[in-house]
Amino acid sequence: MTANLFVFVDGELARIRLFVAEPPFWRRLAASAQVSMIEREIVALKGTGEDSTDWASLRAEPFFMQALADLRQSPRNIPDLISARQFQAELLMRARIVGNEVKDSLPEGPLKTLLLGEGENDLTSRTSHPLAYAPSPVEGGIDAPLPFPDDLLEELRRPKDEGPLEARVFASVVNFALVFRFDTETVDLIADLLRKVKYRLKLEPNSDIGFSLIMGLAIIAASARHNGLADEVRILSRVLRRRGVVGSAADNQMRIALTACASRTDLHEWCKAVGDWFFEIANGEIVREEAPLLRSHVQALCRAVPSLWPYISKADAALVAISYQVR
Repeated sequence: MTANLFVFVDGELARIRLFVAEPPFWRRLAASAQVSMIEREIVALKGTGEDSTDWASLRAEPFFMQALADLRQSPRNIPDLISARQFQAELLMRARIVGNEVKDSLPEGPLKTLLLGEGENDLTSRTSHPLAYAPSPVEGGIDAPLPFPDDLLEELRRPKDEGPLEARVFASVVNFALVFRFDTETVDLIADLLRKVKYRLKLEPNSDIGFSLIMGLAIIAASARHNGLADEVRILSRVLRRRGVVGSAADNQMRIALTACASRTDLHEWCKAVGDWFFEIANGEIVREEAPLLRSHVQALCRAVPSLWPYISKADAALVAISYQVR
């Protein structure tokens, strides 16, 4: 219920353009406070929140598009992190951090075992996955505190020929895209490798792994503020789409575009990059049924960032033409 309430409240704040002159975390802090108050009242009234998904969806689009627009200022605040599973992981991880900070003063007993133990039901085992270390809704504008471990880059540094590259080479990188800090040298290495193999990756057609890999690289480009990798992600996305390795769903293309474009902090440069990429999407292999929904997303995005309209108007016009095509 908490995640659904957050989507609804944050989406409503985005719709009415509250805190537009402030950093994104201001709005998210306000949303978190309001969500806590609403949930407290629901619990007091013995409500279950079982139907919260239905009414939360009423603000899903403004929430999602605002979150994607926020990436320019908070590149690690991926909207997918707003989920019940992620909220639980964050709560447990914060408890584990506090436990480590006060471990010397904790008396022996069940609480210390829960916080510091390594058993099946202790916090260590329940926060072992990478997303337990992902940023909270208000931390996406802060660089990850830990640098990317050098030993995980070994696969990328091995000499390679110019043939197709195994996708697993990037696995250790994209799996920790939100956890570690990427320096310029590491990101340069990734971009150079993509160019060297001419964007040829060994993936099954329409593979979910393909989309996850591209999104992971887009997140790295955004969080490292690396325009070069963002440009390589655009080419990679185009190449894999034409080869049928990843699907051409407009929603997925839009998410990749807005994530990678967040590498540009300047508003003008961001608007231009988004407008150019969306025009490519609108003139690609988009089916008629997808055009109205994508246009709705474009309009929601421009409500979040009105400065984008002059740059994305050509894409919007193309989507209008596709929507009204005669069969």
